[in-house]
Amino acid sequence: MTFATTPKMSTYLVAILVGDFVVSLFPEPAQREVWGDDPDACAALVLGRPGPLAEPADGGVLVSGEWAYASGSLHARWISVLVLVDGDDGPAVHFALMPLDQLRVKDTWHFAGLRGTGSNTVVADRLFVPRHRLVPYGPLLAGETDGLVDPAHRYRNSLTGLFMVGLIGSLIGAADAACEHVRGQAAGRPVAGSRFADQSQSPMFQLDLARAVSTVDGAKLRARRIAGSVDELAAAGRNADLPTRARARMESTAVTEACRDAIEGLMTAYGSSAFSEANPLQRIWRDIHVGSRHAGFGMGVPQLVYGRALVGMDPREVSPLV
Repeated sequence: MTFATTPKMSTYLVAILVGDFVVSLFPEPAQREVWGDDPDACAALVLGRPGPLAEPADGGVLVSGEWAYASGSLHARWISVLVLVDGDDGPAVHFALMPLDQLRVKDTWHFAGLRGTGSNTVVADRLFVPRHRLVPYGPLLAGETDGLVDPAHRYRNSLTGLFMVGLIGSLIGAADAACEHVRGQAAGRPVAGSRFADQSQSPMFQLDLARAVSTVDGAKLRARRIAGSVDELAAAGRNADLPTRARARMESTAVTEACRDAIEGLMTAYGSSAFSEANPLQRIWRDIHVGSRHAGFGMGVPQLVYGRALVGMDPREVSPLV
């Protein structure tokens, strides 16, 4: 597992990683449309409320609606959104894969952090989506992909697991970069109001730095455990059971909280100039604080999900993202 470790990390890569993975679950004709002429084409993804019921059309559907938090909208060529499609058993949520140049992008992403994701709002107005660019959402979320996705696809059963791993990599990389920046600056920075020659000579600074680096190291170990379980299950062709999936979400949340704790300690250890707009630490601080509060990690839901799984209850009664 690789973490983005530069202070100027491109946070939009989080959305692109997961978006490309979802495209790989579509039928081959859809994949050819995306990558046939441009193997480097990127796809974005929106997981949220589905748009209005799509209109039936010859060979597909007509899609209308707005989808906020479309991370990657400024960089991707394609995007998958959730739509309602009528079927024999009534309306069901589907992924709809659409070219971004046929959508309107509303400039709505004005946030303190993660500005690089370009998570704007995309708008479709009766856009035709052929059947081969529609995939049922429920089975992919639940890992019930037999008969839907090619059995040879390595990660066909791991949408939720891979989704969580994709979200934590850049946060760990940012926290790691912050540790290296603070450590590298220590020998040349004074400790205001003290007799220490520089920060590297201060026992308080040494303790703060050690605590932050150790916290990030622990986050990396947890992240590799999650990624390792996804790889092992995919290689074995098995679906993860609910306790394993619930644990992955809880562990991902713990990783983000560790990154947030680490950057808080580092900002204090470095000093108030860490908040200067010229200092890369303030950007990392903003990105981690926003990213760690993603809906996948927030409001105590991951803890409830895992707790229910531990006592033998169905965690999906709390959240479908398991």
